[in-house]
Amino acid sequence: MEIKLELVYMVKKGNFRDFASAGFTGDANDRETLPQVEISTMPKPLNDEQPKRSGKPKPTPSQARIGRAIRHRRVEVGLSLAALAKQLGVALSTLSKLENGLVAITFERLEAISRFLQCEMADLISDEGGTSETNRAAPADIDVKSPFGNRRSITRAGEGKVMDSGLYTLTFLSTEILNRACQPAIAEVSLDNIAEYGPFTRHAGEEFNFVISGTLEFHSEVYAPVRLEKGDSIYFDAEMGHAHIKAGDQPCHVLAVFIPRSHQPPPVDDARFEH
Repeated sequence: MEIKLELVYMVKKGNFRDFASAGFTGDANDRETLPQVEISTMPKPLNDEQPKRSGKPKPTPSQARIGRAIRHRRVEVGLSLAALAKQLGVALSTLSKLENGLVAITFERLEAISRFLQCEMADLISDEGGTSETNRAAPADIDVKSPFGNRRSITRAGEGKVMDSGLYTLTFLSTEILNRACQPAIAEVSLDNIAEYGPFTRHAGEEFNFVISGTLEFHSEVYAPVRLEKGDSIYFDAEMGHAHIKAGDQPCHVLAVFIPRSHQPPPVDDARFEH
C-alpha cells in the first residue's frame, strides 16, 4: 500500500525518474513494465445522493386565501406591487411571494398591510359568502334601534379563518364584523425554543392573552420571561417587542385579543423614573 501511494504521487507530479527508488525497474515509457495503478479521483455521488429539488413551494389554503385578498385590495385602492412593497419596507419579490401564497405571513405583517391598504385585517382573512350568522334579521316585534348597534357574531367550531405564520397558527374569530373594537383569535403556539424565534414581534395596539391549555412562556424586550399556566392571562402594549413560545410537551392554545389604538398614548412623566 505504501509503494502504491508513492507511485500515484509520482505519476501525478510527472516524476517518472524516481520509479527506481520506489523499487520498480524498466523504462518509464514502457507501459508493459510499469505497474498498473489507477489514479483515484473524487467519487461522483450516486443518483440517490444528489440533492433533491423540492420545486416551487405549494401555497397552503390559508396562505393562498390571504394572498388573493391582499392582491384584490391592493388593486382596489390603486397601489402597484412596487409601491406597497416600498411602504412596507420589504423586497418586491417578498411581497409577490406573499400575494401568491408562497410564504407565510405573520400577524405583525398582516397588521401593517391592513393599515397601508386602509382596511381591517378581517377584510384580508375572511371569505366572501361565508356562513355568518351576524346579519340575520331580528323578529319584527323587537325594537332593534340602538346608538351602538345590535350586531352579533357566532363562530362555530372549525369555522374560524386560519393563518399559519410558521411560528404559530392563528384562527381568527368573528371576522365578518367590520369596524370592530378588537380582533379575537385562538393561537396555537408550536415553537418551544426562543433562540429559533428570530426578531421579536411588535405591532400597533394592545394585546390580551388567556392560556386555554398547556404552558405559555412570554418574552419581551423589557421584562424577564414569565411562564403562564392554564387559566393565567397577560395584557400588554403590543408595540413592545414580544414573543410567545410553549413550555413543555403539551399543546399550548391561547385566546388572543388584539386591540387597536383608538387614542394617543399618554405623555410619559419622566419624574416617575427618577427614583
